[in-house]
Parts: sequence; C-alpha cells; structure tokens
Amino acid sequence: MTLDLLLSIAAATAGLAGVSYYVWAAVQAHRALAWPTVSGRIAASDVRVVPGRWRTYRPSVTYSYQVGNRSYTSRRIFFGQALFSTAAKGFAEKRRDQYQAGGAVRVHVHPDKPELAVLEPGIWPDQFLPAFFWVLLLALGILGVSSWARS
Repeated sequence: MTLDLLLSIAAATAGLAGVSYYVWAAVQAHRALAWPTVSGRIAASDVRVVPGRWRTYRPSVTYSYQVGNRSYTSRRIFFGQALFSTAAKGFAEKRRDQYQAGGAVRVHVHPDKPELAVLEPGIWPDQFLPAFFWVLLLALGILGVSSWARS
C-alpha cells in the first residue's frame, strides 16, 4: 500500500463520516419542525473560539426545560452545529445575543426522546454549507482510491 492510497482511504472515510453526520442532522432538523414544544429558560450564552489553524467562532447556549416531572439541559441550538463554526465573529455574537441568560425560549422536544431537543428546527442554507467540505473530501478520497485501483 502506498501513502497516496492510505491518504485517499483516510479522506474517503472522513468524508463519509462528515456527510453521514450532515444527512442525520438534516433529517433531524426537518423532523423537529413537527416536534411538540415546551417552555425553556436560557442558563448561559457565550461565543467560543474554536481551536485550530484559523480563528473561528461558535455560539454556545445552554438551556433547561421540563417534560413531565423531569428536567433536562441541552446545548443544541440547531442540528448540524457540532461541526459548525464561522470566521464571522459577528454572526456568532448575533446568535449569542438572541439567547440572553435568563430569557424564555420555546424548545422543540423529540416526542419519544425528551433528552433530544433543539431551539431552531428546520434547515437553513448556512447551516449546511460546511457539508460541502465533507462531500468534497469524500469525492477526492474516492477519486484517489479509484485512480490507485486502475494503475
């Protein structure tokens, strides 16, 4: 096995994982539009710097809500946020400012898994722009493996 083949396999594997995550996130985001809502309260909101080569930012919100007699805490603003960050600090700050500590919010809660909740259901384009990176990585990995197989 050559280094080129190993890198191609790694790229394809990482790309497949990223694409799979975004497909799951898109399905959940769409389904969450129909989930019941409950009242919630923002515990904290902040903007975090994401470590890495380039300085990027991620809004961070913690909220609590109750379903039945049980209390829950979540940090999910939208589906897809686990791999989401932005170089636009103002964008992250705007999201943070929407959710001030102590503020009331509507929380969309999965009907069968109340620990699964989200503040912003549905799909919006910026949310899935990072998915194109994973699609590209998957495509490059597949091209590299197929090129190696033909030689």
